[in-house]
Amino acid sequence: MIRLRRFTLAGCLLLTTVALASTLKSVLSFDLPGPTGKRFDYLTIDYDDHYLLSAHLAAGLLYVIDLRTNQVVKAISDTPGAEGVEFVPELKKVYTSNAGDNTIGVIDLKQMKVVKKLPTEAKPDGSAYAAPFHKLYVSDERTRWSDDIALENVKAITEWLLTLSIGGLSSPVKGMS
Repeated sequence: MIRLRRFTLAGCLLLTTVALASTLKSVLSFDLPGPTGKRFDYLTIDYDDHYLLSAHLAAGLLYVIDLRTNQVVKAISDTPGAEGVEFVPELKKVYTSNAGDNTIGVIDLKQMKVVKKLPTEAKPDGSAYAAPFHKLYVSDERTRWSDDIALENVKAITEWLLTLSIGGLSSPVKGMS
């Protein structure tokens, strides 16, 4: 009896998995420039301008793709080893976690280029933007540290405060004071 229940449960789980998997389908496919067979990482969307922002880690590129036309608007370079990518709507800026040179790239979408690089301790990876606090949080790949970037004066950003949090303590990151 127990064996029959296990078989029934396993069968139900398998059918559920197959049913859910069958709902996924390809709706669109298009080619991107850059080297083939190289790893992509994070994606995010700029809903205001209808851009898909795609980090091409191995190529050191950030693709800006127009979701209305499915065309690459720009392949932004100078994002070596870009892993994380986060869009901050009120600034029209994109932040890339560049593991290749241990920086956070600041990309102005109006200019479609890297306008600043913020140093980090090592191998920045995932990121999340907390809009109510105007802060971007970036972690390293091994979660030993996280950068807390306070985006002060959202309408006219002129200074960046970058602190490194280690065990609940904050200290300025090298080169930033």
